[in-house]
Amino acid sequence: MVFKFFRNREKKSAEEWFDLAYEESDPKKKVEYYSKCLQLDPENYIAWSNMGLALEDLGRYEEAMSCYDKVLKLNPKDIDALSSKGIALGILGRLEEALECLDRVLELKPYDAGAWNNKGLILDDLGRYEEAIECFDKALKLNPYLKEAWNNKGLVLCHLGR
Repeated sequence: MVFKFFRNREKKSAEEWFDLAYEESDPKKKVEYYSKCLQLDPENYIAWSNMGLALEDLGRYEEAMSCYDKVLKLNPKDIDALSSKGIALGILGRLEEALECLDRVLELKPYDAGAWNNKGLILDDLGRYEEAIECFDKALKLNPYLKEAWNNKGLVLCHLGR
């Protein structure tokens, strides 16, 4: 009976592996299940994107970016993958590359308050404080309730002694 359980588990479809991964809370298991899904359906850009997020949760940012690159190869205008890649690049200290990703996001979706906030964070890390404030202001114009943008703008103003 146990053998039958494991045999059936391995014969799942890509969709079943995707659903298991999506419902799973443990990022290690998510990666395992999305990997099995992608072995069966390597064109599933949503699975690649979700696996990237799970890898980020595990601190595996380089691998996550590989996933986002696969998403962007399959779906070049995927804003979520571009944004996630930009954030991962920022965490890795690859700030100019992160800025390029976020600029692409904003070309595709200029009304994305979160992307303006993220761009402001990267500009802050680059020491480009005035530009960072402009980004936070744009984020707040789009969403005046975005507390992260208020906080980040305040921190940059402190850097400037204002």
